[in-house]
Amino acid sequence: MKIIFVRHANPDYELDRLTKLGRIQAEAVSTVLCEMGIERVYSSSNNRALETADFTAKKLSLDVVKCDFIREINWGMKDSNLPYNQGDPWSLARKYLQNGLALNDENWKTSLEFSKTNTPESVEKLAKGLDEWLCSLGFERDGFYYRVKKPVYKTVAIFCHAGAFAGATSHLFNLPYPFTLLTFPFDQTGISIVEIGGKEGDLAVPTLRCLGNVDHLKNSGIEIT
Repeated sequence: MKIIFVRHANPDYELDRLTKLGRIQAEAVSTVLCEMGIERVYSSSNNRALETADFTAKKLSLDVVKCDFIREINWGMKDSNLPYNQGDPWSLARKYLQNGLALNDENWKTSLEFSKTNTPESVEKLAKGLDEWLCSLGFERDGFYYRVKKPVYKTVAIFCHAGAFAGATSHLFNLPYPFTLLTFPFDQTGISIVEIGGKEGDLAVPTLRCLGNVDHLKNSGIEIT
């Protein structure tokens, strides 16, 4: 099965809806996605992702299935008196770089940078939801990998967010979250493809076939954000 992860198009974050540029981006990516054999369209229940997904779903005459688990992660501070953006995970991950620390630190959840934020719990919640979703599609989490049950579809698309995608790939590939945050690019309407398969009963390891592709924007001269 192929899972096509697509980041939402350019949004007005405050209103959680697409901008004019975002609608142009969403139209461009939908043209490419419609040629990829997608059988089912899923989306974060955040409106900016739903709007982006709708361009593709309408062309394919498919419904968009809302998924709360792949909403953008809650990365605010646990201490409500501290500024919300002080817990921005990208900035915290960059502190690892500034301090010469390894981005693949397995103890990142209890690190000074992340332990005071909601990010660790949010990433864990996303991972649990991702596994439940994959199980419904025929792949059951078994330790570090997935046990093949009976795949339901050959290709699905799921529209989400940069932080959520980093959380999903962190879990799928057993990588620390700070690492995927900074090394897995995911521009707006970027396409990433994860493939997972095997014989029924086998253990399967997900394979990353494509990461953050935005050729549909480059080839059309559309601004990349």
